[in-house]
Amino acid sequence: MKFTGTIHIHRPLEEVFTYMSNIEHEVQWRNLVEVKVTSGLPLRQGSTYRYVANMMGRQLQTEGEITAFELNQGWSFKSTSGPIPLEGGVDVQSADGGIQVTLGGDMKLGGLLKLVA
Repeated sequence: MKFTGTIHIHRPLEEVFTYMSNIEHEVQWRNLVEVKVTSGLPLRQGSTYRYVANMMGRQLQTEGEITAFELNQGWSFKSTSGPIPLEGGVDVQSADGGIQVTLGGDMKLGGLLKLVA
């Protein structure tokens, strides 16, 4: 199941990228209980992380890796363990007098999750 979301932010590029690339902030705007960069900050290619999310009344844990990282441009990620295989990326770029941030990816749903998606 593919997904994408875009937001436009009226802040300087470096400020937006610095905030977004600290993925531990994601608990402030996503349905996550915990996000931890297990390899330590700053985020970079090869960084590892752990997400704990509430889904269908349960807490689910996913671990992953940053597969590519370009300062002030974006990064790619993939899950390495967890209930739902996931690959995606974040793109940060100047647009219309501000910054456009796009998060997109592909979840490989199986079993009952595939039926309800």
